[in-house]
Amino acid sequence: MQTDNGKKIRVLLVDDNEDFLQLLTEYIHTHSDIEVIYKAKDGIEGLDKALELKPDVMVLDLVMPRLDGLGVLEKISEMEKEENGNLWGGKRPGIIVLTAIGLESMIKKVLANGADYYIVKPFNMDLLIKRINDIGDKQKVDHMFERNGQACALSSHRLESKVTDVLSTLGIPSNILGYMFLREAIMMVIDQGTIKGSITKKIYPVIAENNNTTVSRVERAIRHSIEMVWTKGNIDFINQVFGHTVDAEKGRPTNGAFIARMADKIRLDLISA
Repeated sequence: MQTDNGKKIRVLLVDDNEDFLQLLTEYIHTHSDIEVIYKAKDGIEGLDKALELKPDVMVLDLVMPRLDGLGVLEKISEMEKEENGNLWGGKRPGIIVLTAIGLESMIKKVLANGADYYIVKPFNMDLLIKRINDIGDKQKVDHMFERNGQACALSSHRLESKVTDVLSTLGIPSNILGYMFLREAIMMVIDQGTIKGSITKKIYPVIAENNNTTVSRVERAIRHSIEMVWTKGNIDFINQVFGHTVDAEKGRPTNGAFIARMADKIRLDLISA
């Protein structure tokens, strides 16, 4: 998957393990549409090169000397605020964090500080390539839907932005795992249109594999997010979206019903836009 101007996806690798850097580089170079533009060996060098080279994607290790991965994310966030969003002179690089630390608290902290994806080592290299393709070209067109009887194309960036806006309006914090899993689930349902049978049985295993976790953890995280919506979320927006679809006694939809309803709303919003 190349960028919208036909160029390769430019990747900056940041990791203090030289052997691992070489392994990543060799594997990435087996994909002709992706290129490694620099290999940084610590966070300070990685940050400097990110600002200088402005890659499409930064693959960032968490534990490194001088400045760790979380420190890099925090520095980027600080500089972006200082520059009023103009730090990159264009689109912000997508950031994939690689680490052997699988603690939920750390995952939340990393995602809250601007990482797009968090992959726990050891991992399948094909998953990394998929993530690079997912975020490397924000303008790629790969979502199709029908408007007035005609097939229409939707950029990944526009769809992701819409899903993000809706989840934010509902009141789901972006720093919890369920937020990331819900976003992925809703986008999958929109992509695939009507999913026969149980939505959750179809998509939970995919999300779990993509994020190197378990199906039960995906289910619990999504359930926690939905419970938060009903206890602390935007009540007016909840009533507007769900209305009579929510069970009067339980007061909350099932995970599958929630995902399906949100996907329907977002799809209709995009069709009418």
